[in-house]
This record gives sequence, structure tokens and C-alpha cells, in this order.
Amino acid sequence: MQNKKAFRLSGEYSAFIWLAAIGIVCFAAHILVTEITELSPAVSGLIFLCSFIAAASAVGFVLYRIKAKSGTVKEQLSTNANTIRDLLQQAHMPIMLTDGTGKIIWYNDDLAISFEVGMSAIGTSMHVFCKPSEAQLLEATSAYYGDTSAAPSFDDSITDMTIAGRRYRASCYRVRTSIKSKDDIRDFYMTMFSDTTDLYNASELIRNAAPAVAYVIVDNLEELAQNIKVGYREQANRVEQILKEWSDSMHGTIREYSRDKYMMIFSRDMLDECIADKFSVLDKIREIRIGEGDSSLPVTVSMGIAASRPAVGNDISLDLTATAQEAASALDMALQRGGDQAAVKTEAGLECFGGRTKSIQKRTRVRARVIAGKLCGLIAKSTRVLIMGHKNPDFDSVGACVGLARLCMFCGVDCKIIVDKANQNFRICTEKLLSHPDYADMFIDRAEAVDLLSPSTLLIIADANNFSIIEAPEIATNAKTIYIVDHHRQTTELPETVVTPPYIDPAASSACELVAEILEQCLPAGALHSEEANVMISGIMVDTKNFTRTTSTRTFGAALYLRGEGANTEITRTFFDEEFEDYMAEAKFGTDVKIYRDSIAITKSDGTDNGYDRVAAAKSADRLLTIRSVDAAFALVRVGDIINISARSNGKINVQLILEKIGGGGHFDVAGAQLEDGSLEKAEKLLRDAIDDYFDNNL
Repeated sequence: MQNKKAFRLSGEYSAFIWLAAIGIVCFAAHILVTEITELSPAVSGLIFLCSFIAAASAVGFVLYRIKAKSGTVKEQLSTNANTIRDLLQQAHMPIMLTDGTGKIIWYNDDLAISFEVGMSAIGTSMHVFCKPSEAQLLEATSAYYGDTSAAPSFDDSITDMTIAGRRYRASCYRVRTSIKSKDDIRDFYMTMFSDTTDLYNASELIRNAAPAVAYVIVDNLEELAQNIKVGYREQANRVEQILKEWSDSMHGTIREYSRDKYMMIFSRDMLDECIADKFSVLDKIREIRIGEGDSSLPVTVSMGIAASRPAVGNDISLDLTATAQEAASALDMALQRGGDQAAVKTEAGLECFGGRTKSIQKRTRVRARVIAGKLCGLIAKSTRVLIMGHKNPDFDSVGACVGLARLCMFCGVDCKIIVDKANQNFRICTEKLLSHPDYADMFIDRAEAVDLLSPSTLLIIADANNFSIIEAPEIATNAKTIYIVDHHRQTTELPETVVTPPYIDPAASSACELVAEILEQCLPAGALHSEEANVMISGIMVDTKNFTRTTSTRTFGAALYLRGEGANTEITRTFFDEEFEDYMAEAKFGTDVKIYRDSIAITKSDGTDNGYDRVAAAKSADRLLTIRSVDAAFALVRVGDIINISARSNGKINVQLILEKIGGGGHFDVAGAQLEDGSLEKAEKLLRDAIDDYFDNNL
């Protein structure tokens, strides 16, 4: 209101209005005085004339001072505004002012020139060249300057952007001001753009020039030669020649540090090209075969690769020692996943390429003997051992746990097996075993296991290496020492509490086969009870489909050992007898079968909600493999709100790689996945997309 009064008092005609008003009042007073008093008109007029002159002088003086003060304020405001504008113009960086909706109300000359918008962008939208909104930029700016430890990197999706071929980092600030009155407050946003092009280019140059370390070994070359009874040095020399040509093409260097084992060093930008090329060198090496005709087998290599990154606390030097260690760790991952692949470790995590062929089992049991000694040492140093398999355990999971429990008892260490005692498979295969005194209180649930966990407790996980599917993940999280015995391909990096290297052998038919080899090396003859041997051999039978798939001399050797310890296949065969509900659940899959891409069978069922659906899905996938020209089969079933997928292969297609793309995993020819909160149709589409990606991008 004061501003409005000042405006009225300082108007162009305000002085005349005030003088006229005073004159009218004085004249009216003069007439009134002459009428009601005896004072003469002359004297009265003289008095009011003097009064008029005095009042007019006072009003004029007041108006003069108000006008002078107003002029000074306006001149000062104008000077300040011009000063701020000149400073922003001379800031040598693009700056603009927007109204909160993205509308530009002012910008400096640097922005017009740098962003090539000319001088006519007033009133247009800032989003033409700056996608984030003012609110997003303001939040990112506050986070950046409020917490320097969380400063965004150059590729930040909010603050960093490319405009007119240059890289910029945007900073936004809110300016709150009144327009017409104190109650009329509006927010404006000033956005400044810092040119980070040179810094970004320097960072990219350092990144691209950083060394990448690769360890390369030839997979099971001696075992391949043993299988087909031929020499292999010629093929090994051809592999070496391909690797040297590959290294030369990347301007790198390669050295053989042991027989058929190589170390390579090349630049990071070459690694990016290999990733984009999906390591086609693996396919070239796979074309080398040992033997002739249908009995020939491909030669494969495994690679572990890591790229150097700036050392902690140092923005310039690169920690090459840590890079070599990470490359060795990546190689272990590639081998544990079955070989014939490249495992690459970068800032984004671990990514694997290849894995197109089945692993060749080693005939030697040297590794089993080494593992047996190592495991016995870990058990002997522990005060207690907890053993667990995966959720919804099958015969292989239960059998492997039972075999490991016998090893702990032989070492004289107290042990318990964590399992879901209500599970049907557990009840079937342990019905007679529970009557044995050693197993009267052997099996516990996850709640009981929590009370038994201590710093000196050893946790052994069998038939699983993914902690999200084990029986009691919370036990694994709190355990200080963990050992893994498994035959599935490793899909994720293991916690630091896992003793390395774990015993993960994807070439084995089952976890029971691995445990049987360990027991054969440690236990004296007759130390394994017949009930234990029955449970373990049922584990091998379930994963090999009664010794008809994924078998080798090692598989039959493990079965022979268990048979010698009292295993009776006539008894274990009864473990596989179907319940009527199981039979009905399996029958539902036969009504909806489709052949996809000429060699893949897909079937699905809404399920029966009787608890047999997962088993029925696995059996249906197995049965579909008996169809001529079907190389892989997938069975989808709804169990509650979860879609379960069971996958089987005859060895020509890696179903584990397919299901990995949708969060699953498993073995080369036996795999599974679970999808939450989805429909069967959506799950089938995701599966088809994963199959397409497998064939289109890997073959």
C-alpha cells in the first residue's frame, strides 16, 4: 500500500490537485468566516491567502522530497540490476533465467553463442536443449554441493549433458522475489552450465588407455585327448596362434606363463570392442577339434579379464596389482561356470560371454583328493558344522547333505542338517534313515539353526551356490566360514566368507557324485551306512534320469562306490513312485505344447495348487525331450503368485544361459527360474525373448 501511495503522490498532476484542494478549502473557510463573524472580507481574505501560501509551500516541499527519494531508489535499483546483468554477461559461461515451467525469460550472450540459439530464444522452452526440469536440476545441485562424497560422475544422467557437441554440467539455483507486493512472491530459476568437455575427454583418454589384464587357459585339453586317444599338441599350437593374432589385433602383448596358460595385457578401449563383439575369438577357437568325424570334440578356452580403475584415494595412478587379482578371480568364475567362456569384471560388475559347449569331465580324481583333505581340515578346526541345501530340496540336495554329515561324524565334529522337514522329497528318501540313531536329531529347521550359529561354526552348502535359493539365507549371512560343494554353474560372485576356491564342478552329474568322491577318499570301507548310500545314489539317479543323461566314468565310479557301501537300487526306485495327485498335475501339461524355433518345446499349466506342480513341471520337460527333433524343453507352471519354469536339454542347447537372462540358473542341460507377480502369458513372452537372444546373439 505504501508503494501505491508513493506512486499517487509522485504522479504528474498530484501537485495541482493538492493546490486546488487547499485553495477550495481556504475559499470556503473565508466565506464561512465573513458570514458568521464581523471580520471584514479583506482581512479574512488576507488571512486565508497567507494560510493557502503556507500550506501550498509545505505540500510542495513534501512532494519534492518524496520525488527526490523515489528517484534515488529507482536509480539505485536500476544501477544494481545493470551491475548484476553485466556480471552475468561477463561470467564466461552459459546462464539462463526460467520461470519454473521451463520458459526462458533471460539468458546471456555466452548461452546464445555456445548453444547456437541466437538472440530470439526468449519465451521458448529450455527443454529444447536441456531435458531435465528445473526441479530435477535443483535437487541434483543441492545433493552435489551438500555432500561432496556423493558428487555425481561425468556421466550423471541429470547434471551432465551434451549440447551443441560439447559436454556441460548444469547447476540450478532458485531465486525467490516479490513482483508487485510482499504477498506476490514468485520463484525464478537460474541455471548455469559449466563446460566440462576437456575434463571429460581427458577422463575418457585415461580410461581408454588403462591396461586390462586377461588370464587365458585351454580347457581340459588333456582330457579331450584321452577321450579320443589322439595327440593334442598340434591343436594346442593352433590355439596359441589364434590367441597371438587376437592379441596383435588389439595392440596388446601375450605371454605363456605355464603350459597352455597365457596372460595378456591390452588397453581398455580394446576390451570394450571385444565386449561389443561378444568375444568372437571363442568361436574361432571352438572350430578347432580333436579327433575325426562324429567323435571329434571342440577345443575351448576360458578367460578371466579385468580392467584397471583409479586406485582408492588417487585420481591418477592405476592399481595394476588389484586388476590382476580381479582377472584371476574372474577366471575362477569362468571355470566354475563350466569353461568355454570369458568372464569380464568391470565397474559395472561381472559379465560372462560364451559357454556354448558342455564341460568335459576329468577322469582323474586328483582334485577330489585335494578337496577331501581341505574339507576335512576345515571340519576339524570347527566346533560345529551346519549343512544345508537349497529350498524345496530334491533327492540330490538331501543326499549330498547326508553324505557331508557322515564326513563330519567321521571327523568327530558335531553337525546338523538344516532342511524343511515337511518337504515331500525329504520325507520319502529319509523315512528309513530317521530310524538310525545317528540321525534321530540330525535334521533341524532354520529357527533351531540360529541358536547353534557361532563364530567357530562351519557352514557347508550343498547343491547350490546362489544364496537366494538356499534353505536358510539368514544363516549364510551371519556365518563366518562357508564352504560350497555344488555342480551348478556359478551365476553370481560369492561373499568373502566363502572359502576359496569352492568345490564347484559343472561337469559333474550331481552334488551326490562330488560328495561320493570325497567320501571315497576319506572314509574306510564300510563306514557309510546302507541307508545313507541309498539316499545318495537316489540323488545321482534323479539328476541323471536313471543314468541316461549327463553321465561319465566318474558318475558310474561314484555309483559303484555307493553300491559297494550297501546302496540298493531296488529300494531307491521306490523313491520315484508317483502320487496320484502328482500324476494328475503332470497330465495338465500335455494339453498345451508348442514347438518354438523348430527345436524347442514349450508347455504351460495353471497348476493344481496341490504342491506337486513344480515336480510335475520338471517331469513334463523331461518327457518332452523324448520327442524327435526337440533339443530343449521348457515347462511353465503357476504356484501361487509365482511362475516356475523348468528347463531340460539334450546337451545341444545351454538352457542355463537362456534362463540366466530372466533371473534363473542351473546346469547346462537342467535349469530353472522363478518369476514373481506375473501371468503365464507374460512369462512365456519373456522366455521366448530370452530364447531369441540366445540364438540371435550367441550363435
